[in-house]
Amino acid sequence: LYAWCRACDDVTDGQTLGHDAMRVDDAETRIAFLKDRTAKAFAGEHTGLVPFESLRVVAAECAIPQALADDHLGGFERDAAGWQPVTTDDLLSYCYQVA
Repeated sequence: LYAWCRACDDVTDGQTLGHDAMRVDDAETRIAFLKDRTAKAFAGEHTGLVPFESLRVVAAECAIPQALADDHLGGFERDAAGWQPVTTDDLLSYCYQVA
């Protein structure tokens, strides 16, 4: 599960294992890619990528609902859009998504 989380963060931020971030000019494309591969993993389809294959196995074995993964991806989508919390409720919502 962590491999999937780490990969999603890296793809969103243009990083490698949380390091060496580069500017990302195609954030929407990256988020769409993550959503597509995640949906395939939850559908039991092979994705060809280790983090998503790991998610496929763990989600099936542990009955993780896709809605939780979608919520997590929502946090990455906020990151990609440059979103910043304004209120405490905003911050708590974001913490739920990314943590």
